[in-house]
Amino acid sequence: MSFVIVKKELINRLSANITRLQEVYGYEVTTPNGWPIATIVRSDNENDFNTNTENMRTFAFRLTLREQLGQENNLSSIDDTVKERAERILDALTDEVIDYFDDRDNITLGGVIDFLEPIPSSGIYLQTPNGWERGAVIIIKAHKIKDIT
Repeated sequence: MSFVIVKKELINRLSANITRLQEVYGYEVTTPNGWPIATIVRSDNENDFNTNTENMRTFAFRLTLREQLGQENNLSSIDDTVKERAERILDALTDEVIDYFDDRDNITLGGVIDFLEPIPSSGIYLQTPNGWERGAVIIIKAHKIKDIT
């Protein structure tokens, strides 16, 4: 198991099953092809002693769900109805993603990993070259036992 394999599986599953997303990118995209989008990038990894013949590898990814707010320079210039709409979209998307990965059939990514940790999330505002966005950051931790014999 590697970052490459797990990331590819996450992108494929998000693209195929979270239909509200216009695009899923494996990098921090500057100019997306529609909204809402998801970006998934590596966060960190751990390799812990499990037994005298196994290590537990953990690969963490930062999944950011993003919805455009507007091209204004100041967040305060964006109409409240636009902010509220983005909030509704991200709430529904976040629920859908968390529910998808909590499902028993998806928790191992089809056998690619042993299990996913329960997924925490937090809300953010992003100022990009294209204006302001509302986002939800979800940390996905994938675990795989590695035989070291």
